[in-house]
Amino acid sequence: MREKWYGDERDLVKWATLLQLARDRGVKRIVQVVCLVPDGYRGQKDHHALLQADYGADIADLVWQHFRSLVATRKLGRQAAVEIVVVNDEYPSESARRDDYFRMVVRRWLSSSHNPTIVFLDPDTGLGNDRTHVSAQQLQTVKAAMTSGDVLVFYQHEPRFDQGDWRMDRPRDFAEALGVPVRAIACSHCEAATDVMFLTWPKDPKARRARKPRSTHARAKA
Repeated sequence: MREKWYGDERDLVKWATLLQLARDRGVKRIVQVVCLVPDGYRGQKDHHALLQADYGADIADLVWQHFRSLVATRKLGRQAAVEIVVVNDEYPSESARRDDYFRMVVRRWLSSSHNPTIVFLDPDTGLGNDRTHVSAQQLQTVKAAMTSGDVLVFYQHEPRFDQGDWRMDRPRDFAEALGVPVRAIACSHCEAATDVMFLTWPKDPKARRARKPRSTHARAKA
């Protein structure tokens, strides 16, 4: 995820979805694994640097931290009475180091005894093998560390080049990567951001829910 995109319409839908899921399941802890790709990556425009050049570092930093700082998400958690952990370590470009990144996430946030947690994997685009994706092996690393009551939520962007029905294909791909039936995967999307969806898998589907989920959480058909 690029930090400059924090606060756009997809991010609004993202956190509305996560807080609703936390409420539905009575979960009080969300770990957001940001898979952070620094701005300016591969020669792309670094808007923070442009602001600094035009207005100076003091003003640029104040504005950036208000509108684009991922850490500000923690304030949302305090208001919603949910602990939000933001894992904003840089997402490495090398494949082997990306595997280490997910082992770090597990070691720091999931290896010891913890309260039921929504583990939110937030890559740029979803499932895949390049730098902006999360691989099946990395999903398995997180899955193995989850305990009963934990819920895995995965951000999936509409593929740019896909001839099939991505809303049907991606839940199947996600289920296959996790090694679970497609019927175990739930999909959530919103008209405010029609090019993204959120794939959900609970570690223990029998774990008590606080109340019945809203109709926006539609289960994927096998």
